[in-house]
Amino acid sequence: TDTRAALEGAGLAGLGAGADIEEAARPFRHLRKGQALAVYGAASFPRERSGWDGAAAAAGPGRAGILWLDAEGFDRIRTAFREDTLDLALIHGGEEWSRTPSREFRRTVTDLVRAGADAVFGSHPHVVQGMEWIDGRPVFWSLGNFVFPGMDGTPGGEEGLLVRAGFLEGRMLYVRTLPL
Repeated sequence: TDTRAALEGAGLAGLGAGADIEEAARPFRHLRKGQALAVYGAASFPRERSGWDGAAAAAGPGRAGILWLDAEGFDRIRTAFREDTLDLALIHGGEEWSRTPSREFRRTVTDLVRAGADAVFGSHPHVVQGMEWIDGRPVFWSLGNFVFPGMDGTPGGEEGLLVRAGFLEGRMLYVRTLPL
């Protein structure tokens, strides 16, 4: 709630968290030159080595938190996707420090694409993972770190990926990746 308040105070949009599950599931929506855009934020990762489980921070009815991609969280995103909108999903998911997506995360993201996500951008592993096309839609498994101090000497921890993509009428025209 502090982070959401700080974003609001700075005039910045936030997504994937809220005062309750309804707000956490609400996408950022924008209309530009006749093209509708919706950006969703959610999380899906296994219990971390430290013992922390992101599901414990899940938003619920009357409970602030993050949009956790359990059955209810997934259903809220799936039913919000629209045919006339470019639907982008930012998923904080996968396994930390893994160079490849886990079978579970791969299944979750594939289900999102098949439900209507036009592109998926992953984070959480702290290292860059691959990119692939699923049913003609781009999936970036993990963009690595953009700004994350203290990763000196951590293999891959100081690397990230910036994605530049061009869309027209809901179709991707180009994608360019820039290593960081």
